[in-house]
Amino acid sequence: KMCSPNYGVRIRFIRPGKKLDVYLCFGCEILLVRTPDGWKEENFDLGRPALVELLKQLFPKDEEIKKLSTQKVDWKHIGF
Repeated sequence: KMCSPNYGVRIRFIRPGKKLDVYLCFGCEILLVRTPDGWKEENFDLGRPALVELLKQLFPKDEEIKKLSTQKVDWKHIGF
């Protein structure tokens, strides 16, 4: 994808001595997983509906999350 992700959501998983952060960009449908050892980016196009529904359940009062659509980004329509 030819975009610069703007990670609007961070999910942090913690256990004793370990930490893992997952950053989500719903504009690009790209996630970044970061650990103390490094990071990796991946597309989550097909997982968008499930991720949006999960975030809406976890954060029902968050105004930005309420605005998220479960519809996939139409990359052909926007020229990608």
